[in-house]
Amino acid sequence: MSELLNKSETRYIEGVRALSLLNISKESILCLGYPDGGTQRYLENISEDVAMLLKQFNPERIYVHCIEGGHIDHDMTSFVVRTTSNKLGYRNVYEWAEYNYPLQPLGTKNVR
Repeated sequence: MSELLNKSETRYIEGVRALSLLNISKESILCLGYPDGGTQRYLENISEDVAMLLKQFNPERIYVHCIEGGHIDHDMTSFVVRTTSNKLGYRNVYEWAEYNYPLQPLGTKNVR
């Protein structure tokens, strides 16, 4: 890449690459465009977007970051998705730990 990318473009490219490892195509990825850092300023907007997406796609399962104090954007996203899902009656919401916590390394069952 010859151009200097901003942080959000870099994160998007990283996400596309990571999801491609799970055979999720770039065309299947939806980016809402909120800034990297400071999502707490957009909670109402994010909640509206999440509600719209849940209604549009009606997913069987929802996977979200675990609230663990590791990254404010991850924690805020988890909070909004879980709260909005609950309000709309979605109960199949699953969390996962993002960080390699020494007492519960990646792959640990029944993460607390």
